[in-house]
Amino acid sequence: MKIEKVVYMDPTASAEWKTIEEIKTMTSAVCVAVGQVVDECPTFIKIAGSYSSYMDDVTQFADVNCIPKGCVLRRVTIHEENYSLDDYVEKNTNAKVTPIKPTKN
Repeated sequence: MKIEKVVYMDPTASAEWKTIEEIKTMTSAVCVAVGQVVDECPTFIKIAGSYSSYMDDVTQFADVNCIPKGCVLRRVTIHEENYSLDDYVEKNTNAKVTPIKPTKN
């Protein structure tokens, strides 16, 4: 699992009628996303702030950002280690999740 901080320009849009002068003053916000790199391709990086596997053995993600790589200003790896959610929980037969200590691969 790789945890990264991604600094990127957030595209800005407006549906209002604008003059050329107003359009020239439009700017874009600089955003920061921190999370697990879930997927990456030549065009996008997809990171999630949270993930969980609850009762049905299906890992789900929340706070997901799909960031166009053309908007990325900087990427910083915060943590990189070979482990997964299964290293932290074990499933009991009664479908309860019991925390366990992680083990390094």
